[in-house]
Amino acid sequence: ANCISFAARTGVSLLGSSLYIWPMPPCSGCASSIIQAGINRVVVYDVTIPMRWQQSFDAASDMFSEAGVSLIRLPEDEDAAPEEAISNLASKIPPSLK
Repeated sequence: ANCISFAARTGVSLLGSSLYIWPMPPCSGCASSIIQAGINRVVVYDVTIPMRWQQSFDAASDMFSEAGVSLIRLPEDEDAAPEEAISNLASKIPPSLK
């Protein structure tokens, strides 16, 4: 949600963009902001969701489906350190948004 707020404050349109999220998938509250911002693809690692958050993540997945937002789950590489996973995602950020 912070990156969406920052984009709005600085006049950057997110319409049609992709959002890479790590380590957890977005909750239903963040999903609402993602949909309203016009983001059309969300990429997350397929991790085990804590039970207390499962209902919210399931609702977010349903919201994305209804809104036509692609939710892509990447298999988590068990051998990769968290820093490497972040670096892999960060390498996909367009230079204009860094």
